[in-house]
Parts: sequence; C-alpha cells; structure tokens
Amino acid sequence: MEEIKCFWSEYNLIGECKSDLKSFVTKIVNSDGYSIEEERTNEALRIVQVCAKLFIEANFTGPVPLPETVQDCLGLSDSVEKLDIKKCTTRDGEELEVNVSFPEVLCLALRTLDCCISEHLKVLVWKMRLTCLHQQVLDDLAYSVFKLFKEIHEKILKSLEFLALGIVERSQLLLEFAQGYLIFRRVNPCREILESVKAELKVDLKISSLLGMRTRFQTKPLPQMILRVERTDSFLPNASETHAETILPKLLRLDDDTRLEKIKFVNEEEAKIDNLPSIVQSLIAVEFHWLQISQPKDNLAEEEIYPYIVTLLHQDFGPWPVRIAALMANIELETKNSRTVDRSLKQCEEILKMVRKTATETPQINFQLSSFFSSGMVPVWRAEAQLGSLMMSLGLVKSALDVYRRIQAWEDVINCYNMLEMRHKAEEVIRQELTKNPSAKLYCLLGDATDDPAWYEKAWEFSQHRSGRAQKHWGNYFFARKDYAKAIPHFQESLGINTLQEPLWLRLGFAALEIEDWTTAAHAYQWYTILEPGTFEAWNNLAKAYVKMGDKPRAQRVLQEALKCNYDVWQVWENFMVVSLDTGHFDDVLNAYTRLMELKTRYEDRQVLDILTAAIENHVPDHKGGDSHRLADKASKILAQLCIQHGREAFYWEVAARVARDPLSKAQKLLKAFTSHTQANSKWKENPDSCKKIIEICLEVTRLSLEAAEDFKEENKSLTLSQLSSARLSAQGCLKATLSCR
Repeated sequence: MEEIKCFWSEYNLIGECKSDLKSFVTKIVNSDGYSIEEERTNEALRIVQVCAKLFIEANFTGPVPLPETVQDCLGLSDSVEKLDIKKCTTRDGEELEVNVSFPEVLCLALRTLDCCISEHLKVLVWKMRLTCLHQQVLDDLAYSVFKLFKEIHEKILKSLEFLALGIVERSQLLLEFAQGYLIFRRVNPCREILESVKAELKVDLKISSLLGMRTRFQTKPLPQMILRVERTDSFLPNASETHAETILPKLLRLDDDTRLEKIKFVNEEEAKIDNLPSIVQSLIAVEFHWLQISQPKDNLAEEEIYPYIVTLLHQDFGPWPVRIAALMANIELETKNSRTVDRSLKQCEEILKMVRKTATETPQINFQLSSFFSSGMVPVWRAEAQLGSLMMSLGLVKSALDVYRRIQAWEDVINCYNMLEMRHKAEEVIRQELTKNPSAKLYCLLGDATDDPAWYEKAWEFSQHRSGRAQKHWGNYFFARKDYAKAIPHFQESLGINTLQEPLWLRLGFAALEIEDWTTAAHAYQWYTILEPGTFEAWNNLAKAYVKMGDKPRAQRVLQEALKCNYDVWQVWENFMVVSLDTGHFDDVLNAYTRLMELKTRYEDRQVLDILTAAIENHVPDHKGGDSHRLADKASKILAQLCIQHGREAFYWEVAARVARDPLSKAQKLLKAFTSHTQANSKWKENPDSCKKIIEICLEVTRLSLEAAEDFKEENKSLTLSQLSSARLSAQGCLKATLSCR
C-alpha cells in the first residue's frame, strides 16, 4: 500500500497539490451530498493522508504538531473552521473524548472520504483506517461505526485489487483489519484473520517451555514459557531492511536485588530470540492483543502473553508503534508484581515524555502508517490513565488524582476522592467543570457523585434526548438499588441509541429475568450473543427465557451454542439434557447424560432416566418422528455403567431391563432388581406397596424367563436354564414370604 514517505512537519499540502485545492476543500466542507470525481480521488486521498498523519502524531505517537504547523500544512483554516465538529464526529450519541487534539483534522478527513464515490482499494483502505481511528477517540464503542467497518471489510475482501496484492501487502492489510476488530472487541473474526495471515506468511506461533530461573537466589530451574516462531519460507524481508533507520525505545533496566533482568535459561542457545521480519512482529502484536481481550484475566493468561511481549522487546529492528504497544502491554503485566511495578511506572513516564513532546523538542519519528494501524497503539490519554492506575497500585492516590484531573477522567477522580474520604470534593470539582464546559457526561458524573437521579434527567435534556450515556447512568442508578422495573426502560432507551454496549445488554437481560419479563430478557440476551457469541452464561440465560416463554425447541438449540462456548459446565449440560428430553431429542439426552457422568462423580437423575427409558421401551417418536427404540443399545451401554456404580439399587436394574434387546437380558436385569429390593428392605412383605411391587417384578421375571426358554439359541442354553432355575427359586421364595404374612 502507498505510504507518505516525507517528514510531515515539513510537508506543505498546497505546494504538492493543484492550485484550486482551497476551493476543492471548501466544497467538501460546505456542500452536503458533494461527490468527488474519480479524477480527483488521488488528491482527496492526499488530504486524508495528511490529516491522518497529523491526527496520529497529535493524539497517539507524537511529536505533537504545533497549531501553526497544522494550519500551514493544510492551508485551509478558513474552510475547516466552518465544520460542525460535534455533528461530524458524534456517532450513536457517543462524542469525541475530551482530550482529543485537532478534532477538525479528523473531521476533514472523514468528510473527504464520505464525499469519495470511488471504491478503489486505496479509498476503501483509508475508509477502514479512519473508521478505526474515529472509534479509538470516541467515548465508547458505537454500533454504527462497527457496522461501517464490517461493510468496508467485506468490500475489500471482494476487491480484485486486494486479491492482486503481494503476500506481504495483503497480510499487512489483513492485520490492520484484525486489529480493527479488536478495537471493537470482536475476537472471533480477529482469530479467523490471524489464522489466514499465518497461512499466507507460512508462519506459526507456538508456546513451548524451557527450564529457566527468574530470581538471583533460585537454585532449581523450573519450566518457563517461550514463544517459538516457526517459518517455512524465507521470502519475507528482514526488519533491518525495512526499518533500518528506526530507533526503537528500549525496556528500562529492572535493578532489583532479587528478580533477574530476564529469565536465565539452562540452554540459552535454544532460548535465543531471532530477529524477525516487520510483518511477523505486527502479527505477534495482534496475536497478544487478541489474547489480552479474549482470555480471562488470570495468572495463566498473563504467563501466556508474556513470551509474545518479550519476543517483541528483544528485536533490534522493527516498527516503532509495535515496540510502543509491546512496552505498554509489558507495563500492564508488570503492574501486578511488587518487584516490577517501579520499573513500570518509570517506563510509562518515559513513553509519555516521548509522545508528549512537540515537534520542536524532538526529531520526527518516521514510520509507515500501516504499522501504526496494525500495532494496537492506544491514544496518549489512555497511556496517562495507565500511569494513574500504576500510581494507585503504589498507594500514590494524590499523584494519581492529579493525572486523572489532567486527562479529565472524572470517574477515576471520583474514585480517588472516595478513597481519600473526600466525596464532597468530587462533587465540587465536577460542578466547577460544568461551569466551564457543560456536557451530558459531566451531568451524569455529578449524578453519580451525589446519588441524585435528577442530574441524569438534566443530562438527558441537555443532550436533546440523544445521549445514551445519560440513560445508561439513569438505569444504573435504579439497577444498583434493585429497582429493576424502573431500570429497564432507561436501559432500553440507551441501547436504542447505541446497540454496541455489551455490558448494558447483560444488565438489561438480568433485570428482565429478575422481574420475569421473559420477552425483554430474550431480546437482551439475543443481542448480547450476537455481539459476543463466546459467553456461555448469556446463551444459558437466553435458553431460560425461551423455556419460560414456552419455546423449548428454540431453547434446545440455544443451549447447544452454550455448550460450544464451554464444554465443561455441568449445569449447562443438565439444562440441555432436560430441555432435550422435553423436546424429544432423545439422542442428545443420552449424550448429555454421558458427559454429566464424566464431569460429576456418581451423577444421577432418576426422573430423566425413567422418562427416557419408558420412551425407548414404548417406541415413542423423537423430534423428527423417528422410532426412539433405535437408541436402545446406546442407552444400554450408559445404564450398564450406572448398574456397576449403583449395583445395589434396584431402580437402575429396572430401567436397564426396559431397554434390553431380548427376553433373557430383561429377565436377568429384573432378577437383579428383585434381589436388590428384597435385600434393601427386609420388611418388604409387611408393606402392601412394597409387597405388590416385588410380586409384580417376580411375575415379570418368571414370564420373561419362560419366554426366553421357548425360543433360545443353542449357545445360550446354559444361561437360559440357569435363568429359569433362578426365576423359579425367586418365585418360590417370594410366594412363601408373602403367604407367611397372611
């Protein structure tokens, strides 16, 4: 893909483009429905590229351009000032983050792309990039932005120009899409893209282990995870060729008296980290970001992510944004360790100094835009928020408070004041900000600080009924007080404005379940499973709503999806088994019972077995109208295991007899049931109900034994005769015991 090769602080757009550029941009800014002709597409893309680079420098990478540099670079200040930035950038009620610098630059780029009628690959690629960039600087995820991103992705995949790209260029573009899906927290499509990129590049990433030591006083080496990058082809250019002039920031020294600077492996040669091509480094960056989002937040997940980060941090050459992203990820991991948290704090401060410097204080960092869009680099204010979090972990609450106030992270400001037992101060600060620059967000936060829902109503009115945040905070107020009936309408209003609020769908579903509003619960969990299909709890709750609505066939299908997400939760298997039984999916009932026996020691559900074996015995049609008796052999195998586990319990022998294939087998199992009944209750003959049941079993054993004797096979002769003898003796004993009680 074409990149801008120049130093942008020295780049003058007017000097490079046509003389009528100013009138061209004026039309873009002022004319609704204006369409840029095909012949001016390259000119439009030049504007977009300049704007993107300036915006990225100002908000992500540094050096921060000076205001006059932006004006000189664009030469369009009069036209750009007429842009309605709020209208241009607000999506689904979500506005730009308050820390965004030069929003007019982003606005001009978005407006220019909207006017492009061409669907050449370059145009689509820049639409994708600006869509991701736009989402990163919004207050929250916006569904309309995600929908646009997906549409662009589908168009590019169908583009002949995309298919004609070289392997490296195509893979780089796919990695940008993968990172884009992670911005929207969509892990499944990202995973699919990563696998296709690995296949394209003939690269495989595998975690293995080697013996090593982490501390200076450790004497016994233990297994340590390492990343092995397996490459079956050498066509990829080395990073020393593509990024020879890029000076990468280094990981600071740890200087700890106990923990080693890096893991000391027993076999250092085998653990050596090779220099990797830039495209492979980008692949690793996307991979570990995928792990960060998709895996649960526990120590095992952190151990798995660490080798990816170490591999990137020990590269001599490579993309600058990828190195920054790796350092930030390392900071996040090391925050949780008391021996590395100090280094994390210093490292974070170093990165912030680097990206906060202006163009006059530091030389230009030359990097390709493609490496930025696939790196996962976060906006500078999120890096500052990470610094505040580090300070909080060290107990530096007042220092963290200063950081949060600087970046206007008012939720964190409120938390800091609460920790300092100065909640009144939080209210005071927010009121001061409201006098300077009132916003719906600040009104919402004032409501949080004062526990007064009137401020949420004020936020809603201030936004002219367009703020999903106002309705969300309003609903959360009632939700926290378990007033679910009042919370639900506010959640629904918020989600109507912006559907890409996964936690809110969960809250809506839970609240609806609590008040038994099954239709609303089903709708909420439906949406959540569309947005996040990998959560078994949501599928399970959706199935519950369907069951309560009387739609058990649908609930059965939904529970199958829940099991795909997590195969090891016995409660979901049990729900699946019961619903499958009600809907006639007898095969699934047997599969579920088998799995439950694996998950739980001595699992039993007599009611399910009773109904299932009766259905098989009586040839009850299944959900497709087929004869359920075809499952007799499969059921017999499961019941055989249960009979072994519960050999003294007559129930299991009785249900096993129902599905036995021939009279002899049935008679043998019923005889076991007869024995179990009489041995378990020595006074059975004194109880009319027990006596009646045992006599019935005895009569059935006798009948089946005679039936088996009438049509026996020669190889079963001895078994049949033995069974006849046992049946006769049992019948005589039963008759004698019964008569003795008269």
